[in-house]
Amino acid sequence: MGDCEKYPDSDKEDEQKCYPHIHNRNKNVLVQDNYNLFSGKSDLVQNLLDHKIPIFFNKTEYSKDDELTNSFYESKNEDILTIDFMNIQVVSLKAITNSDSIESIAYRMNQFLSKYIKEGTKFHNHWFVLDYPTNDLVRKIYKSIDSSTLNKRNEISNVVQIDGFVIYTDFDYYIVSAENACLQRRTVKTQQGYEEEFIKSNYKCVDNKKNKWRIMPKDNYYNIKSSYDAKCLSYSKSRLSMSYCDDSQSKQFSIKNGKICLRSGNYCLDSKFQIQPTIIKPIRYEYLTCSSNYLKAGYKCCRNQYAKVEKVDDIGNWAKENGEWCGIGYERCSFEVLGYHCCSSVNPKVVKEDSYGKWGEEDGELCGIGEMNRVVLFRIRNVKTKQCILVNNSDGNLIDLGECTTSNHSLWHVTNVDEYNNKRITSDKNGKCLFAANACTSGLEVCENVMNIKDRYMHFEFVEDKYLCVKNNRNQKYNCLSSKTLNFEETYDKNDQSFQWEIQDIDGGVITRKETDPYNPDRNHDLPKDSPDNTSTSDCPVDDYPCCSPEITEVAYTDEKGTWGIENDGWCFISGSTSTPKSSEPTTTVNTTTTTIITVCFSEALGYPCCSDPNAAVATTDEFGQWGIENNEWCGILGSETNVPTLTPTINTETYYLYNSASNNVYTLLVS
Repeated sequence: MGDCEKYPDSDKEDEQKCYPHIHNRNKNVLVQDNYNLFSGKSDLVQNLLDHKIPIFFNKTEYSKDDELTNSFYESKNEDILTIDFMNIQVVSLKAITNSDSIESIAYRMNQFLSKYIKEGTKFHNHWFVLDYPTNDLVRKIYKSIDSSTLNKRNEISNVVQIDGFVIYTDFDYYIVSAENACLQRRTVKTQQGYEEEFIKSNYKCVDNKKNKWRIMPKDNYYNIKSSYDAKCLSYSKSRLSMSYCDDSQSKQFSIKNGKICLRSGNYCLDSKFQIQPTIIKPIRYEYLTCSSNYLKAGYKCCRNQYAKVEKVDDIGNWAKENGEWCGIGYERCSFEVLGYHCCSSVNPKVVKEDSYGKWGEEDGELCGIGEMNRVVLFRIRNVKTKQCILVNNSDGNLIDLGECTTSNHSLWHVTNVDEYNNKRITSDKNGKCLFAANACTSGLEVCENVMNIKDRYMHFEFVEDKYLCVKNNRNQKYNCLSSKTLNFEETYDKNDQSFQWEIQDIDGGVITRKETDPYNPDRNHDLPKDSPDNTSTSDCPVDDYPCCSPEITEVAYTDEKGTWGIENDGWCFISGSTSTPKSSEPTTTVNTTTTTIITVCFSEALGYPCCSDPNAAVATTDEFGQWGIENNEWCGILGSETNVPTLTPTINTETYYLYNSASNNVYTLLVS
């Protein structure tokens, strides 16, 4: 049902594409799945719910009053099912902007449905498929199911009504001000190295447990309990703080007409507040110390969340621990690479402005406002030909392959458009977007025009960080760019380097050496490049690189020329050395006679440890296995795995670990 793109539509034939379809021979399963419908989807859903729309079966239209259509609204008919897909897929969005993402559109659809479901609304065997649902909406749908087979528990004791809103005491909520700030706990590290916690009511909303609260009735007042550790908001000694809940009046508040005041009445929070439901999250993300985006990308949160930020990208802020990248914080901040945080206030005051951008001040420290002034440009280089994607000189609507230069013909802006790392690629030469017509033919066009042309794809994925691909909406398979045809081919050979690409970071028109660029995704040293045509005048036997000083003996890399070290933050050749370096490219062989089988938990592939007790109490179960809790952190229960993802081989000292999916074991591979 992806052909429907507008509802209502003056063209009768086009509007018919939007009508729900019966999908089985028994004529008892009705489906609305207009995943490409961006304009008017809430109107379509409402007409379906209100019994005001025809349906289709075997290419035949049945009016809204037809007996077959009526059968899906008869409360006594237990043999029917309606499935209502509320989501819109990413490739179909016609106006992807910072404020018009999949999540924001899902939020509007969910808000529509939440407002539609009023007290007494009943659905008959009607199922909804939702993106980013809240607990409140799920509860509303659950209570609206009209089925005699549903055993409903008494929920009266779990419900309070505040300012006309129904609040469930077992759900998490944001407490949001009129200025769109959130009541939240914020921990700050002092200059003396101590952590100090503040309660903020003027900081931007951030998705983490310290921003979420539960409202618990206490006589005619309320305890405001943190979802993070079940401590209660308290007011004493002229300041807000957190402490263990008890019956003291310093922890009891009135909530009326948006004002939150202490029971005694001698203190009220500034502004007016609304209590808003939070989006349901997988339970393993609930107590993360950083954004879940890092885990989705295959990384962990840094144990030290005050570690120095070494890079910032579209996912967030990064540091290194034990040689591995890890995530810092819940929101990306480009100023972090300078050693400063971004301002958290909703409307921070500008105290100064310089070449880096605008600055404010919070908690006695400078903080950055908005984005730091820096434009990052990229070249897209083919691994096989060593050539780059260019804008065609004679036709600015075509791409070409040619010499990699620093002119804007070969420079591109590569930006993430959603949480799944889909990317938009825009030419620095003419501002046009790269697209794939019918997921195949490449071209360049004004970005807004591409959005409005059917079957033109402008959101790309770098699959395995090598292949520049689009996902074909018709078969959900990847079509990947070939340097031979400059088109996106449906079949591609992963061993053919003509399909392999790399993104090169260009800063100020110069290819930036990774070891000197604090913004680069990896600050490890680039390998020595092939020698240029000119010959160095030094006595060193390699061109364009110096020999190491005699005291530099540690080998960092080896190639056909010999062995290399690092001196003065650059490569140097170790003259006369014939030793095999420890960190040279290893060859691995399985020791078939002494291989040790090491049983590991599924959770280790997801960034969580094994529970030390294999009989730990089960706290929750998901699609991967059973989870316990130790030291207030999630851990996997040994032997409970149901679907273990393949582990990428990782290095631990001189041993490789390789996951065997057939035996659910990890084998050691000895490094020779």
